[in-house]
Amino acid sequence: MIGLLPIATVIRWIAGCYAAIVLMVAAYLQVSGHQADILATLRLAFAGGAGLQIALLAVISIGWRVLWRWFPVLGVLFFPDLNGNWDMTIHWRRGRQAGTRAAVAIVKQNLVRMSIEVIAPDSDSQTLSVLPKLDPESSVPLVHYIYRVTPHAIGSERRPAYEGAAILRVDRAGDMHGNYWTTSPTTGHFALKRVKSQ
Repeated sequence: MIGLLPIATVIRWIAGCYAAIVLMVAAYLQVSGHQADILATLRLAFAGGAGLQIALLAVISIGWRVLWRWFPVLGVLFFPDLNGNWDMTIHWRRGRQAGTRAAVAIVKQNLVRMSIEVIAPDSDSQTLSVLPKLDPESSVPLVHYIYRVTPHAIGSERRPAYEGAAILRVDRAGDMHGNYWTTSPTTGHFALKRVKSQ
């Protein structure tokens, strides 16, 4: 979600405002002749800065989910909370062969990163890169997903690991779907339905 929310800019603005407030209070105390209070103000400023960092870390890691639950419009304005377990159907095509395979996808998301782990009967996949975006024209949530698949070393047909990419679209029902392509070379379609929110 870092691509959607300018986290670094938000943190800079908060830090700048905090520093400006501390400087104004210190300048006021110096002008009014409260020398003893300047040290107390500096101690309070450092304690406040530490508290502000802890609060920002809490919001980035878990607090944002509470805000998204309290104000569902945030999921529409910025990006929905996709955390949880998803039933996944993989429609695949390799040359003249085609079929479907069931898998489980585990989505982990916070304000600065997102990952999708896919567990299938004959392979596992790890996230290489995920970029959540809103479509610039329709504001539909999209997930640009690049991954590495590691087939299980079972049987005589052991295949090497390969990379793939997909663009997943989050529909109005909250499900995800989209086409994918890989270096193996296979193509196909992912369809994900949320089972449990984390």
